[in-house]
Amino acid sequence: MPWLRGRVRVAVFNATGAAVGLAVVALASEGWARSKADFVHLETTDYLHPRAGRLYVPGSEVYWTNWIDFWTVSRANRWGFLDRPPPRPVGKNERPREPSCRVAVVGDSFVAGREVPVSDKLHVRLEEMARSRLPTLRVSASAYGQPSTGQVNQLGFYDEFASKTAPDIVVLVFVLNDFVDNFADQPLWITAIRGDDGTFKLRPPSALLPGASSPEGLMQGSYILPILRAKARPLWRQSRTRRLIDYPPEELEHALDYTRFALDQWKARAQRDDFLLVALVSHTIGEWHFEQLEPLVSARNIPVVNQRSYIWRQNARYQDGRFAYDGHWNAQGHQWAAEALLEWLEQNQAACTDAPASVEASPAARGEVSLSAMRERD
Repeated sequence: MPWLRGRVRVAVFNATGAAVGLAVVALASEGWARSKADFVHLETTDYLHPRAGRLYVPGSEVYWTNWIDFWTVSRANRWGFLDRPPPRPVGKNERPREPSCRVAVVGDSFVAGREVPVSDKLHVRLEEMARSRLPTLRVSASAYGQPSTGQVNQLGFYDEFASKTAPDIVVLVFVLNDFVDNFADQPLWITAIRGDDGTFKLRPPSALLPGASSPEGLMQGSYILPILRAKARPLWRQSRTRRLIDYPPEELEHALDYTRFALDQWKARAQRDDFLLVALVSHTIGEWHFEQLEPLVSARNIPVVNQRSYIWRQNARYQDGRFAYDGHWNAQGHQWAAEALLEWLEQNQAACTDAPASVEASPAARGEVSLSAMRERD
Protein backbone atom coordinates (compact mmCIF):
# COMPACT_ATOMS: atom_id res chain seq x y z
CA MET A 1 0.00 0.00 0.00
CA PRO A 2 1.35 3.42 -0.93
CA TRP A 3 0.42 5.02 2.39
CA LEU A 4 2.19 2.24 4.37
CA ARG A 5 5.34 2.48 2.24
CA GLY A 6 5.34 6.24 2.84
CA ARG A 7 5.12 5.78 6.59
CA VAL A 8 7.92 3.23 6.53
CA ARG A 9 10.14 5.63 4.55
CA VAL A 10 9.43 8.41 7.06
CA ALA A 11 10.17 6.09 9.98
CA VAL A 12 13.43 4.91 8.40
CA PHE A 13 14.44 8.50 7.65
CA ASN A 14 13.71 9.58 11.22
CA ALA A 15 15.54 6.60 12.71
CA THR A 16 18.53 7.20 10.45
CA GLY A 17 18.61 10.87 11.40
CA ALA A 18 18.39 10.03 15.10
CA ALA A 19 21.18 7.46 14.76
CA VAL A 20 23.41 9.93 12.90
CA GLY A 21 22.66 12.57 15.51
CA LEU A 22 23.52 10.23 18.37
CA ALA A 23 26.72 9.19 16.61
CA VAL A 24 27.75 12.82 16.20
CA VAL A 25 27.02 13.53 19.88
CA ALA A 26 28.92 10.39 20.93
CA LEU A 27 31.94 11.28 18.80
CA ALA A 28 31.92 14.86 20.05
CA SER A 29 31.66 13.66 23.66
CA GLU A 30 34.48 11.19 23.13
CA GLY A 31 36.64 13.90 21.60
CA TRP A 32 35.94 16.20 24.55
CA ALA A 33 36.75 13.41 27.02
CA ARG A 34 40.04 12.60 25.31
CA SER A 35 41.03 16.27 25.44
CA LYS A 36 40.37 16.35 29.20
CA ALA A 37 41.96 13.05 30.26
CA ASP A 38 45.66 12.26 30.46
CA PHE A 39 44.79 8.56 30.72
CA VAL A 40 41.75 6.53 31.70
CA HIS A 41 43.21 3.47 33.36
CA LEU A 42 44.22 2.73 36.94
CA GLU A 43 47.47 0.83 37.21
CA THR A 44 49.32 -0.38 40.29
CA THR A 45 52.01 -2.99 40.81
CA ASP A 46 51.99 -4.49 44.29
CA TYR A 47 53.81 -7.12 46.30
CA LEU A 48 53.28 -8.70 49.71
CA HIS A 49 55.90 -7.84 52.30
CA PRO A 50 55.97 -10.78 54.74
CA ARG A 51 55.58 -8.54 57.80
CA ALA A 52 54.36 -5.12 56.61
CA GLY A 53 51.78 -6.37 54.12
CA ARG A 54 50.70 -5.08 50.74
CA LEU A 55 53.03 -2.41 49.36
CA TYR A 56 53.83 -0.98 45.94
CA VAL A 57 56.73 -2.54 44.11
CA PRO A 58 59.71 -0.20 44.67
CA GLY A 59 60.28 2.00 41.66
CA SER A 60 56.94 1.15 40.05
CA GLU A 61 54.59 3.82 38.79
CA VAL A 62 51.03 4.21 40.03
CA TYR A 63 48.51 5.68 37.59
CA TRP A 64 45.51 7.01 39.47
CA THR A 65 42.40 8.87 38.35
CA ASN A 66 38.69 9.19 39.06
CA TRP A 67 38.28 10.34 35.42
CA ILE A 68 37.07 13.78 36.52
CA ASP A 69 39.13 15.52 39.22
CA PHE A 70 42.68 14.22 38.90
CA TRP A 71 45.09 12.22 36.76
CA THR A 72 48.29 11.52 38.68
CA VAL A 73 51.34 9.38 38.11
CA SER A 74 53.36 8.61 41.24
CA ARG A 75 56.48 6.52 41.77
CA ALA A 76 56.99 4.22 44.75
CA ASN A 77 60.19 4.72 46.74
CA ARG A 78 62.49 1.86 47.70
CA TRP A 79 60.31 1.02 50.70
CA GLY A 80 57.14 0.74 48.60
CA PHE A 81 55.41 4.00 49.59
CA LEU A 82 54.39 6.90 47.34
CA ASP A 83 56.89 9.35 48.76
CA ARG A 84 60.32 10.79 48.26
CA PRO A 85 63.35 8.58 48.95
CA PRO A 86 63.07 7.38 52.56
CA PRO A 87 65.21 8.91 55.30
CA ARG A 88 68.55 7.41 56.14
CA PRO A 89 68.16 4.60 58.70
CA VAL A 90 69.51 5.32 62.18
CA GLY A 91 71.08 2.58 64.31
CA LYS A 92 69.84 1.86 67.82
CA ASN A 93 72.84 3.47 69.50
CA GLU A 94 73.52 5.98 66.74
CA ARG A 95 72.69 9.65 66.68
CA PRO A 96 71.29 11.10 63.44
CA ARG A 97 73.97 12.59 61.22
CA GLU A 98 72.28 16.00 61.42
CA PRO A 99 70.07 16.96 64.40
CA SER A 100 66.48 17.41 63.29
CA CYS A 101 62.88 16.92 64.32
CA ARG A 102 61.95 13.73 62.52
CA VAL A 103 58.23 13.27 61.84
CA ALA A 104 56.69 10.05 60.50
CA VAL A 105 53.13 10.37 59.16
CA VAL A 106 51.23 7.06 59.11
CA GLY A 107 47.80 6.40 57.64
CA ASP A 108 45.66 5.01 54.85
CA SER A 109 44.85 6.38 51.39
CA PHE A 110 44.77 9.95 52.73
CA VAL A 111 48.47 9.65 53.62
CA ALA A 112 49.30 7.67 50.49
CA GLY A 113 47.81 10.63 48.61
CA ARG A 114 47.55 9.00 45.20
CA GLU A 115 45.28 11.86 44.10
CA VAL A 116 47.91 14.63 44.31
CA PRO A 117 51.59 15.07 43.41
CA VAL A 118 54.11 14.32 46.16
CA SER A 119 54.91 18.03 46.41
CA ASP A 120 51.32 18.73 47.56
CA LYS A 121 51.15 16.07 50.28
CA LEU A 122 50.70 16.79 53.97
CA HIS A 123 54.18 15.81 55.16
CA VAL A 124 55.99 17.66 52.37
CA ARG A 125 54.00 20.85 52.98
CA LEU A 126 54.67 20.51 56.74
CA GLU A 127 58.39 20.24 56.15
CA GLU A 128 58.49 23.16 53.75
CA MET A 129 56.48 25.52 55.98
CA ALA A 130 58.51 24.55 59.05
CA ARG A 131 61.70 25.76 57.36
CA SER A 132 60.55 29.35 57.72
CA ARG A 133 58.35 29.15 60.82
CA LEU A 134 60.41 26.71 62.92
CA PRO A 135 63.92 26.83 61.41
CA THR A 136 65.69 25.80 64.62
CA LEU A 137 63.80 22.49 64.79
CA ARG A 138 64.97 21.40 61.32
CA VAL A 139 61.78 19.43 60.69
CA SER A 140 62.01 16.49 58.30
CA ALA A 141 58.95 14.41 57.47
CA SER A 142 58.18 11.17 55.68
CA ALA A 143 54.97 9.31 54.92
CA TYR A 144 53.91 5.68 55.32
CA GLY A 145 50.43 5.18 53.91
CA GLN A 146 48.51 2.46 52.11
CA PRO A 147 44.83 2.49 51.08
CA SER A 148 42.20 0.49 52.99
CA THR A 149 44.21 0.19 56.20
CA GLY A 150 43.45 1.07 59.81
CA GLN A 151 45.78 1.67 62.75
CA VAL A 152 46.05 -2.08 63.42
CA ASN A 153 47.13 -2.81 59.84
CA GLN A 154 49.60 0.10 59.87
CA LEU A 155 51.70 -1.31 62.73
CA GLY A 156 53.85 -3.10 60.17
CA PHE A 157 54.64 0.18 58.41
CA TYR A 158 56.29 1.41 61.61
CA ASP A 159 57.92 -1.85 62.70
CA GLU A 160 59.52 -2.57 59.34
CA PHE A 161 60.28 0.91 58.03
CA ALA A 162 59.53 4.05 60.04
CA SER A 163 61.19 2.71 63.19
CA LYS A 164 64.50 2.54 61.31
CA THR A 165 64.55 6.34 61.07
CA ALA A 166 64.20 6.91 64.85
CA PRO A 167 61.32 9.42 64.57
CA ASP A 168 60.72 12.01 67.29
CA ILE A 169 57.01 12.21 66.42
CA VAL A 170 54.71 9.64 64.84
CA VAL A 171 51.46 11.10 63.51
CA LEU A 172 48.54 8.71 63.12
CA VAL A 173 46.05 10.13 60.63
CA PHE A 174 42.50 9.11 61.54
CA VAL A 175 39.79 9.07 58.87
CA LEU A 176 36.14 8.07 58.77
CA ASN A 177 36.56 4.36 58.01
CA ASP A 178 39.36 3.55 60.47
CA PHE A 179 37.07 2.07 63.14
CA VAL A 180 35.70 -0.46 60.68
CA ASP A 181 39.10 -1.15 59.06
CA ASN A 182 40.59 -1.95 62.49
CA PHE A 183 37.77 -4.44 63.07
CA ALA A 184 37.72 -5.96 59.58
CA ASP A 185 39.74 -9.01 58.65
CA GLN A 186 42.49 -7.62 56.41
CA PRO A 187 44.62 -10.56 55.26
CA LEU A 188 46.84 -8.31 53.12
CA TRP A 189 48.18 -6.55 56.22
CA ILE A 190 48.80 -7.19 59.89
CA THR A 191 45.47 -8.00 61.51
CA ALA A 192 44.29 -8.14 65.11
CA ILE A 193 42.70 -11.42 66.18
CA ARG A 194 40.64 -11.70 69.36
CA GLY A 195 40.53 -15.08 71.05
CA ASP A 196 37.72 -16.67 73.01
CA ASP A 197 39.21 -15.29 76.23
CA GLY A 198 38.89 -11.74 74.89
CA THR A 199 42.61 -11.13 74.49
CA PHE A 200 44.09 -9.83 71.22
CA LYS A 201 47.07 -10.95 69.24
CA LEU A 202 48.59 -9.79 65.97
CA ARG A 203 48.55 -11.95 62.86
CA PRO A 204 51.04 -11.28 60.04
CA PRO A 205 49.85 -10.88 56.46
CA SER A 206 48.41 -14.15 55.25
CA ALA A 207 46.99 -13.65 51.75
CA LEU A 208 48.67 -14.37 48.47
CA LEU A 209 49.01 -11.38 46.19
CA PRO A 210 49.58 -11.38 42.43
CA GLY A 211 52.55 -9.41 41.23
CA ALA A 212 50.43 -6.84 39.40
CA SER A 213 46.88 -5.63 39.51
CA SER A 214 44.76 -3.23 37.52
CA PRO A 215 41.53 -2.68 39.49
CA GLU A 216 39.89 -0.56 36.81
CA GLY A 217 40.76 -0.91 33.15
CA LEU A 218 40.04 0.94 29.97
CA MET A 219 36.35 0.46 29.17
CA GLN A 220 36.38 -0.90 25.63
CA GLY A 221 38.70 1.87 24.51
CA SER A 222 36.24 4.60 25.46
CA TYR A 223 37.16 7.74 27.40
CA ILE A 224 33.66 9.12 27.95
CA LEU A 225 32.18 5.98 29.55
CA PRO A 226 34.49 5.97 32.61
CA ILE A 227 33.76 9.67 33.12
CA LEU A 228 30.00 9.10 33.02
CA ARG A 229 30.36 6.19 35.40
CA ALA A 230 32.47 8.28 37.79
CA LYS A 231 29.85 11.03 37.85
CA ALA A 232 27.15 8.51 38.75
CA ARG A 233 29.21 6.71 41.40
CA PRO A 234 28.74 9.27 44.24
CA LEU A 235 24.96 8.92 43.95
CA TRP A 236 25.23 5.14 44.18
CA ARG A 237 27.60 5.27 47.15
CA GLN A 238 25.40 7.77 48.92
CA SER A 239 22.47 5.40 48.67
CA ARG A 240 24.43 2.28 49.67
CA THR A 241 27.07 3.31 52.25
CA ARG A 242 26.34 2.74 55.91
CA ARG A 243 27.77 5.05 58.50
CA LEU A 244 29.46 3.56 61.56
CA ILE A 245 26.61 4.88 63.66
CA ASP A 246 24.22 2.69 61.61
CA TYR A 247 26.03 -0.53 62.48
CA PRO A 248 24.52 -2.89 65.08
CA PRO A 249 25.61 -1.97 68.65
CA GLU A 250 27.65 -5.16 69.10
CA GLU A 251 29.52 -4.55 65.82
CA LEU A 252 30.22 -0.96 66.80
CA GLU A 253 31.57 -2.06 70.17
CA HIS A 254 33.83 -4.60 68.48
CA ALA A 255 35.20 -1.85 66.20
CA LEU A 256 35.94 0.36 69.21
CA ASP A 257 37.58 -2.54 71.05
CA TYR A 258 39.89 -3.22 68.12
CA THR A 259 40.75 0.47 67.89
CA ARG A 260 41.59 0.52 71.61
CA PHE A 261 43.91 -2.43 71.07
CA ALA A 262 45.55 -0.69 68.11
CA LEU A 263 46.17 2.46 70.14
CA ASP A 264 47.63 0.40 72.99
CA GLN A 265 50.03 -1.21 70.53
CA TRP A 266 51.09 2.17 69.17
CA LYS A 267 51.46 3.62 72.66
CA ALA A 268 53.67 0.69 73.69
CA ARG A 269 55.94 1.35 70.74
CA ALA A 270 56.08 5.06 71.58
CA GLN A 271 57.22 4.28 75.11
CA ARG A 272 59.70 1.67 73.97
CA ASP A 273 61.26 3.77 71.20
CA ASP A 274 60.93 7.17 72.90
CA PHE A 275 58.78 9.04 70.38
CA LEU A 276 55.65 11.12 70.83
CA LEU A 277 52.46 9.68 69.38
CA VAL A 278 50.07 12.29 67.92
CA ALA A 279 46.61 11.80 66.42
CA LEU A 280 45.72 13.96 63.43
CA VAL A 281 41.95 13.70 62.91
CA SER A 282 40.83 14.38 59.35
CA HIS A 283 38.05 16.87 58.75
CA THR A 284 36.17 14.05 57.01
CA ILE A 285 35.36 12.61 60.45
CA GLY A 286 32.02 13.92 61.62
CA GLU A 287 31.04 15.02 65.09
CA TRP A 288 29.66 11.66 66.19
CA HIS A 289 32.77 9.77 65.10
CA PHE A 290 35.04 12.30 66.81
CA GLU A 291 33.05 11.87 70.01
CA GLN A 292 33.83 8.13 69.85
CA LEU A 293 37.53 8.63 69.10
CA GLU A 294 38.38 11.48 71.47
CA PRO A 295 37.99 9.48 74.73
CA LEU A 296 40.15 6.67 73.32
CA VAL A 297 43.11 8.93 72.56
CA SER A 298 42.69 11.10 75.66
CA ALA A 299 42.73 8.05 77.92
CA ARG A 300 46.17 7.23 76.48
CA ASN A 301 47.45 10.80 76.72
CA ILE A 302 47.77 11.09 72.94
CA PRO A 303 47.65 14.72 71.74
CA VAL A 304 44.97 15.40 69.14
CA VAL A 305 45.27 17.73 66.15
CA ASN A 306 41.73 18.35 64.90
CA GLN A 307 41.77 19.38 61.24
CA ARG A 308 38.02 20.05 61.28
CA SER A 309 38.47 22.51 64.12
CA TYR A 310 41.37 24.18 62.31
CA ILE A 311 39.33 24.68 59.12
CA TRP A 312 36.45 26.05 61.19
CA ARG A 313 38.76 28.62 62.78
CA GLN A 314 39.91 29.75 59.32
CA ASN A 315 36.28 30.52 58.40
CA ALA A 316 36.70 28.12 55.48
CA ARG A 317 34.42 25.47 54.04
CA TYR A 318 35.14 21.82 54.80
CA GLN A 319 34.13 20.72 51.30
CA ASP A 320 36.90 22.84 49.78
CA GLY A 321 39.41 20.39 51.25
CA ARG A 322 38.25 17.45 49.13
CA PHE A 323 37.63 16.68 45.48
CA ALA A 324 34.20 17.24 44.01
CA TYR A 325 33.83 13.59 42.95
CA ASP A 326 36.21 11.95 45.41
CA GLY A 327 36.26 12.04 49.21
CA HIS A 328 40.04 12.28 49.58
CA TRP A 329 42.01 15.41 50.35
CA ASN A 330 42.82 17.64 47.42
CA ALA A 331 45.86 19.92 47.58
CA GLN A 332 43.96 22.31 49.87
CA GLY A 333 43.01 19.47 52.21
CA HIS A 334 46.65 18.39 52.51
CA GLN A 335 47.63 22.03 53.06
CA TRP A 336 45.12 22.48 55.87
CA ALA A 337 46.26 19.25 57.52
CA ALA A 338 49.88 20.44 57.34
CA GLU A 339 48.96 23.86 58.74
CA ALA A 340 47.02 22.33 61.63
CA LEU A 341 49.92 20.02 62.48
CA LEU A 342 52.46 22.83 62.20
CA GLU A 343 50.33 25.04 64.46
CA TRP A 344 50.35 22.27 67.06
CA LEU A 345 54.11 21.80 66.69
CA GLU A 346 54.70 25.53 67.19
CA GLN A 347 52.85 25.27 70.50
CA ASN A 348 54.61 22.03 71.49
CA GLN A 349 58.21 22.31 70.37
CA ALA A 350 59.18 20.22 73.38
CA ALA A 351 57.97 17.23 71.37
CA CYS A 352 61.26 17.46 69.48
CA THR A 353 63.58 18.95 72.08
CA ASP A 354 62.54 17.17 75.29
CA ALA A 355 61.26 13.80 76.39
CA PRO A 356 57.89 12.98 74.80
CA ALA A 357 56.30 12.65 78.24
CA SER A 358 56.64 16.43 78.67
CA VAL A 359 53.94 17.04 76.07
CA GLU A 360 50.42 16.63 77.40
CA ALA A 361 47.21 15.93 75.52
CA SER A 362 45.63 19.13 76.75
CA PRO A 363 42.72 21.03 75.17
CA ALA A 364 45.12 23.86 74.32
CA ALA A 365 47.38 21.48 72.45
CA ARG A 366 44.40 20.22 70.47
CA GLY A 367 43.28 23.69 69.43
CA GLU A 368 39.86 22.54 70.57
CA VAL A 369 36.64 24.26 69.53
CA SER A 370 33.36 23.20 71.08
CA LEU A 371 31.06 21.13 68.90
CA SER A 372 28.17 23.43 69.77
CA ALA A 373 30.07 26.41 68.35
CA MET A 374 30.83 24.49 65.17
CA ARG A 375 27.18 23.52 64.82
CA GLU A 376 26.08 27.14 65.20
CA ARG A 377 28.26 28.34 62.36
CA ASP A 378 27.52 25.36 60.10
